Amino acid sequence: MKLAISIPLVGIAILLSACSKDPAPPAEQSWLTMGTFASVTVRSDDAEHLAYYHETTSHAFDELNQLLSVYLPDSEISQLNGSTGMVAISQETLTMLQETVRYAHGTSGAFDPTVSPLIQLWGFSGGSAPSGFPAAEIIAGALEQTGYQHLKLSPASPLSSMAGFDRPGMSIDLGGIAKGFAVDRAYGRLTETRPANALINLGGNIRCHGKATPERPWRIGVRHPFDTSLTIGALTMQSGMAVATSGNYERFVTIDGERYAHIVDPRTGCPVKGMAGVTALSTSATEADALSTALFVVGIEGAPALLKALPTTHALLVPDRTPMEIWVSPGFQEVFTPHPEYADAVRLLGN
Repeated sequence: MKLAISIPLVGIAILLSACSKDPAPPAEQSWLTMGTFASVTVRSDDAEHLAYYHETTSHAFDELNQLLSVYLPDSEISQLNGSTGMVAISQETLTMLQETVRYAHGTSGAFDPTVSPLIQLWGFSGGSAPSGFPAAEIIAGALEQTGYQHLKLSPASPLSSMAGFDRPGMSIDLGGIAKGFAVDRAYGRLTETRPANALINLGGNIRCHGKATPERPWRIGVRHPFDTSLTIGALTMQSGMAVATSGNYERFVTIDGERYAHIVDPRTGCPVKGMAGVTALSTSATEADALSTALFVVGIEGAPALLKALPTTHALLVPDRTPMEIWVSPGFQEVFTPHPEYADAVRLLGN
């Protein structure tokens, strides 16, 4: 049995420069935060403001990390996870939890923030990896400790909101949405003070504002799910758009010679099989983050119905099989340019 972990390489597999013909390349500041890489990129004629953009963004990330990290014992999420009753939470944490419940409900549980017991059962987020495939009764026991319907929120007032669970042993894992939420918070702070031409990246959760050059929008590469040193094409992003990617290449466990991705289906209790990568494009990084996870869970068959219910989100899905197939929704197809060698692999998702 083996556990493999890989942190996305910001600036190599995801972020692309605006254009090699630009008089000067975009300026970028990178750092480590929230257990991953972060960066702020600004176009060349806005480089003098990079230090301000970095400071504003890093402060937003640090503030949310103090509230939401399951690795900090004093965070509000850690206090919630360790409690047997209702605990006081801040307005920011309440907003985050309300967003998680909204997307859990909107995806019929394909995204579920209470999946933590299942993730730990399979050896992720601090859990001990199983020596063999868990017995059905063990999986059923962990499923009894999940379900977003059992997260109770009491928004009495901005200063006295409460949160808790109505079942023992439950806990929250915000790994599928918190980074997107943090990107949106940083984006809001940057754009409320000046007309930034910037791109914010937190572990592959990206949102842009303005343009990469006065003439051209931001463009990013969509990572190749079978070779993360490569990309399969370029995505053109209009100002305000956000993108997130979920893949089985990031973290996995190998049990009895078979690899299992770190994304667990909250409905079955087992790691998702059959998907290699999902890229979601939306009008907010929070939605892109949550939907990339949910789409990974529902796969090619369930994606059209899920996207129809969320018309501001578009997606690219790659099944875990060869030869490679690249399935795109109509909205994603409009802004995606595959590399020539993958043009014949592109297929349109049905209604």
